Amino acid sequence: MVRTIRPVKLEDVAMVSEIEQTSFPDPWDRAIFEDLASHGGTVKTPSGESVVMRVVEEDGKVTGYVVWQQAGKGPVGTVLNIAIRRDCRRRGQGRLLMAYTVDAMRRSGLRICSLEARESNTAARLLYESLGMTPAGRRPGYYGDEDAIIYTLVL
Repeated sequence: MVRTIRPVKLEDVAMVSEIEQTSFPDPWDRAIFEDLASHGGTVKTPSGESVVMRVVEEDGKVTGYVVWQQAGKGPVGTVLNIAIRRDCRRRGQGRLLMAYTVDAMRRSGLRICSLEARESNTAARLLYESLGMTPAGRRPGYYGDEDAIIYTLVL
């Protein structure tokens, strides 16, 4: 089994969109992934922020992805979205993507990694905590029907 993390490509968007649709009750629009893919996996905003997307492949097939945002001059990077194909979960791919993301943030000079997780998403919360992230707060009703737990990691 060969795993690779690389920038998203246009030919990945169908699989990424499928993973997104089956992973979240309020999935992102496919156009977001198309935009990131059409820009080589990194989009710069007018305010100087970067939004970065990487996919993980296993034996040449996209099995997951991560999207994060880096503030132009700020010290915080925020994981906006991470998902693994349902039949590939619990095999270390989420851990691999998070470790890659934390390392990329660290190398780019960020000092804090942040993200929100559904309070009920025990598997994700255990993963984040196992990577050294700590609960730092709560966003009531962030997901509409559910609170978000804010996690941070000092890089």
